[in-house]
Amino acid sequence: MYLIGLSANWNDDLHRSDVHNDCVTAVIAAGAVPMIMPLVDSVKAWKSMVDKMDAIIFTGGDDVNPKLYGEEPHAKTDPANNLRDRQEAWMINYATQCAKPFLCICRGLQLLNVIRGGSLYQDIQDQYKTDINHAQFSRTSDIIHTVSILESTNLRHIIGSGTLGVNSRHHQAIKEIAPGFHAAALSPDGIVEAIEPDDSFPCMALQWHPESLYEKDPRQFAVFEWLLDSIQSK
Repeated sequence: MYLIGLSANWNDDLHRSDVHNDCVTAVIAAGAVPMIMPLVDSVKAWKSMVDKMDAIIFTGGDDVNPKLYGEEPHAKTDPANNLRDRQEAWMINYATQCAKPFLCICRGLQLLNVIRGGSLYQDIQDQYKTDINHAQFSRTSDIIHTVSILESTNLRHIIGSGTLGVNSRHHQAIKEIAPGFHAAALSPDGIVEAIEPDDSFPCMALQWHPESLYEKDPRQFAVFEWLLDSIQSK
C-alpha cells in the first residue's frame, strides 16, 4: 500500500503535532496508509520523511506568515508558526524536485501560492467585497457555497463537473496567483478556490476541505483517487 504523508499542525495547548482525523480517514478510504509528518526543526528529518512517502498532503491549519509575501500582519492574522512555514515550504520544494505528487488543502494552497511568488488577502471580510462568509469554521462538513470548476483544467477532468458544493473554513484567500499557476475553481464572489500548475506536474491545491465532504459527495473523493493515480503514473 502507498504511504501518504500528512503535514501536521501544531497544537500549542497540548504541545504536540496533530492532524484532523478527516484527512486520516480519507487517505485510508482511498486505499493508502496515512503517515503523520510531525513538526521538527531538522532538514535531515524533513528529507527523510519526504523520501519515504509516495505522495504528500499539505493540510489546513494556522495562517502563513505574511512576511513571506512582503506584508506586515493584519490584526486578524494568526500568530506565525515559522517552523511549520519553513518545514512545509522546504518539503514542497523538495517534493517538486523529486517529482513526488502532492495535494494542498486550505493552508496548504495558501503556502504553495506564497512560496511560489503569489500573495494573500489576510482577512477576506476586511479586504475583499463579498456577501459570502467564508470563515465558517464550526460547520466542518456543511455546504457553504458552490465553486465553478473552470473548463480545460485538470481539476475539471478529475471531478467531471462544472459546479461543486463546498465547505468554507478560511478567513484568508489568494490575492495574486503565483507565476506558473492558474486558477482551477472560483467561488461566486470571485475568490480563487483552487489552483494548479501550468505544466503537467502532479500537484493540486484546493481552498476547501474535500476530506470532510467525500462521504456526502463522491466527486470530492476524486482528488484523493487522483493522488494515488499520480503515484502509479510516475
